[in-house]
Amino acid sequence: MAFPNGDLEEAVRMEAPSDVEAGDGMVCELDKALYGLKQVAQVWNKTIRNKLRATGFQQSTADKCIYVKSTGSEHAYLYLYVDDPIITGPTDTEIETVAAALAAEFKMKAIGELLFFLGICVRYIPTSPRLHLVQGRYIKEVVAHFNQSDAKPV
Repeated sequence: MAFPNGDLEEAVRMEAPSDVEAGDGMVCELDKALYGLKQVAQVWNKTIRNKLRATGFQQSTADKCIYVKSTGSEHAYLYLYVDDPIITGPTDTEIETVAAALAAEFKMKAIGELLFFLGICVRYIPTSPRLHLVQGRYIKEVVAHFNQSDAKPV
C-alpha cells in the first residue's frame, strides 16, 4: 500500500518542483499527503482506519496498529506497520476477502506467506496451528556490533 494515500483536510502549499514551469511567486496546493509532509502519518492513519472500520474491523485499544474483525467465534487480524499490513484469519478465503477490500481502495500487492518481518524470521509448523518467531539474524548483528563474535560462553 502507498503511505501517502489520504486527502488533506487543510490547505498545504509548496514551491513548485524544479521540473514544473510556474511563474514567479507561484506555488502548488496539495490535495493529497506526500512523503516528508509532517501530516502524512496522521492523514494515512485516519484513511486506513476508516477503510478498515468500513469493512468490519475494530481498532484494538491495547495497540492502535492491530485491528480485529470478529464473525461469531472466529477472528481475522490485521497488523499495520506504517503501510505494510499483515493479515491473518481463520481461513484463506477470509484473508483474501480482506486483502481484496483493501486492494479495491489502495494500490497494493500480495507477497504471499509471511516469512520475515521487522527482523523476525517467521517459521510455520505444518503439523500445528503454531509458528516460531526467530531472531537469529538480529542476535548475530548485535554480537557483531559489540565485537563479541569470537567471545566464548561462560
